[in-house]
Amino acid sequence: MTITIDAAATHHPFSAWDYSTRAFVTKPGEYTVHVGTSADSTPHTATITVW
Repeated sequence: MTITIDAAATHHPFSAWDYSTRAFVTKPGEYTVHVGTSADSTPHTATITVW
């Protein structure tokens, strides 16, 4: 699966509010995504890289 995230968007799933810059920022790194039917059942995982 491919998920394309627009880095120019005002916010997206891999951004967090930075109080010092008063803007959403995206920190590069590796993140693990868990997919399932509930928090107790996440049989699918994938590691993604954010640049």
